[in-house]
Amino acid sequence: MLEHLLFTYEFNLRNARHVIDGLTPEQCVAQPGVLLNHPAWSIGHLALTSDMTSSVPGVVSFRWCVRWCGLLAMV
Repeated sequence: MLEHLLFTYEFNLRNARHVIDGLTPEQCVAQPGVLLNHPAWSIGHLALTSDMTSSVPGVVSFRWCVRWCGLLAMV
């Protein structure tokens, strides 16, 4: 199970970096449309759900929200 979780985290991190590559902080929070979320919301959602998944019994939580923000230089 741990191998699958690590694969998923790496996959999500690559996608998150792709989403914000070359964007300014202002662009990261610009609402692209009425029914679409801005990139910062999407990344926050990925980080939160990753953290919740790592809180499953038997899996150590590494507080992914904080770690992802640091890795993406968003703090």
